[in-house]
Amino acid sequence: MALIGAAIPAVHAQQQTIEVTAEVDKNELALGEELSVTVKITGSLNPKQPVVPEFDGLRQVGPPSTLNTWVIQNGVSNSRVVYRYRFVATDVGTVTIDPISVTISGQTHQTEPIKVEVFQGLSVSTPVPGQSPSQGPPSAEGSMFVTASVDDDTPYLGQQITYTFKFYRRSALFPSFGRFGQPRFAPPGFSGFWKAQERPEESQYTETIGPNRYQVVELTTVLFPTVVGTLVIEPAGLTVPIDFFEAPNYLEADSIVVDVQPLPSGAPTGFTGAVGKFKISADVDSTDGKVNEPVQLAVRVVGEGNIESLPDPAWPDFEDWRVFESPSQSSSSLIDGRFVGTRTYNSVLVPQKAGVLTIPEIGYAYYDPSIDEYVEAASRPIVMSIAEGDGMSPLPPLPGGGTAVERAGSDVRHIKPVPSSLKESDGGLVGNAVYWAAWGVPLLAIAGAVAWRRRQTASESSITAARKRNALPAARNALARAGESGADPRVAVADILLEYLSARLDVSVTGLTHEALDKWLQGLGVPLDLAVQVEGVLGAAEMAKYAPEIGDSLAAAEHFERAAQLLNNLDEAIDA
Repeated sequence: MALIGAAIPAVHAQQQTIEVTAEVDKNELALGEELSVTVKITGSLNPKQPVVPEFDGLRQVGPPSTLNTWVIQNGVSNSRVVYRYRFVATDVGTVTIDPISVTISGQTHQTEPIKVEVFQGLSVSTPVPGQSPSQGPPSAEGSMFVTASVDDDTPYLGQQITYTFKFYRRSALFPSFGRFGQPRFAPPGFSGFWKAQERPEESQYTETIGPNRYQVVELTTVLFPTVVGTLVIEPAGLTVPIDFFEAPNYLEADSIVVDVQPLPSGAPTGFTGAVGKFKISADVDSTDGKVNEPVQLAVRVVGEGNIESLPDPAWPDFEDWRVFESPSQSSSSLIDGRFVGTRTYNSVLVPQKAGVLTIPEIGYAYYDPSIDEYVEAASRPIVMSIAEGDGMSPLPPLPGGGTAVERAGSDVRHIKPVPSSLKESDGGLVGNAVYWAAWGVPLLAIAGAVAWRRRQTASESSITAARKRNALPAARNALARAGESGADPRVAVADILLEYLSARLDVSVTGLTHEALDKWLQGLGVPLDLAVQVEGVLGAAEMAKYAPEIGDSLAAAEHFERAAQLLNNLDEAIDA
């Protein structure tokens, strides 16, 4: 007992270093997928709960789980408190997990920021952990397919059409579908169209085709053609992972031809190109005023169509008024598959004389495809009562942040006076022998440095070349050693693969996100199926580290055998 009592103070004396770190369970995930963020606090028995800010693009799910434990680092025992938070990805793109703060003994500690990539996937259901996996992936022939269509292939210029992509799968044939990653959707470029949404609207349902029942994921994109003529919507694709080591299924929808029609003849005067259904209104902040006192005018175009790119109204002449405009503002949304919204034009009008003045009606002509006619809408004229003023009043701020600014005149100044005459300088330094000798010293030094650098580069090149040549044999030897070590084969294979790529390509790939590595490999000419297999290996390693309860459906020997084949295929692809 005396020995134990003497040891405790010694351990505590070494527990002065406090470490606060954060890590994620994956560096890339699909939209709607879950992300786990783990905060580890080492060296403090009773830290305060971390302060987790809101992250743009992530939504927290429930309270954190907590674990108290002890760790031994370099022979020193330390307490560790672990908080695990769950988030759901809500936006596509790069999401930053900002520093998380922890206060210990009055001092604030922060984690480093972490970036994760969120890609547009399909929200397919993932099997419940504990379910037995399928005994190998079944053939996907006839069991999953994709389609693409538009609701109108002969629209008018500027008329809304909807592009629909559907993914069908027979869930009964894929009980472990979604376990190996979400499908990746590659939308077409939509050249010649204005796209109304940043990402497609998604819905899910079941559909029966013949004797088979399918799970359907539907993606819809609202488009507005911007040019007349024949446009081709290129094929959309979907990469569907089935197994970590098997090449993924790549499904491609057919391309679609859209024949865009010019608008009919007979457009009314003042038509500026609007297509859809619209109403226009005008309002002022007061119908009473004084000469030179500003009046605020708001003109609103409301309706269904390409709100974000609507042409301006045909403005009338505002006689007896000075007009100061600000940029227009718009708000829009997708309701029942139709793009609707409001565009607002804010102006300041300054009356120039007293009396009864009228703000004239403001017309808005548009073409309505639903009735195949041009329509002329107009706001009501506004009658104003203007009294004599006391002088020019300052202009109020315009809604939207614009203000009326008096134009300033040009103010150009000469930086240096021009001399009255130009003369040639004398010979100066260039005629001095010491001047030229001074130039020679650095030239000799440069020549020596170049020669040394060439020898150094040649040496480095030979080392790099040898490392590249030995990359594959070294990886094979590492696989053999890993097979005998008893380590988790998924983690071992991933480490060996990253080491091989670093040596073979002479660049560090550690720390790259799966998506970044995937794009980088394809940029080097590596086929898509091999790039996705690399991503699958890394995903399997992450699952082994962070979700070991799911288990592994492959024997260790099969992991190493498939990894050896993947390395051989990569080496051939890189040499090609």
